Amino acid sequence: MFIEKEYFENWMQRLNLKLDEVVNKLDDSGEEIPLLDGEKLLDNYVVCRMLNVSKLTLQHYPEKKNHWFGLPGKTHI
Repeated sequence: MFIEKEYFENWMQRLNLKLDEVVNKLDDSGEEIPLLDGEKLLDNYVVCRMLNVSKLTLQHYPEKKNHWFGLPGKTHI
C-alpha cells in the first residue's frame, strides 16, 4: 500500500501537533516530575499509559532485557 507524500506529511504534522498538546498539558498540570541526572522519572501508572500496556506486561519487560532501575518501593524505566 502506498500513500501520497503530501498526505503522509500532513498526517505527521497533525500527529506532532497532538503530541505537543499532550506535552503542554503535562507541563501545565503543575505536578512536579522528579528528575535523576536530568531525566524524568515516571511511575508505573504513567509508563503503562504511555506504552498502552497492562501492569503485568510492564512487569515482564525486565525479563526481555529492557533497562530498568529501581528506587525503594518503585520501579522506573
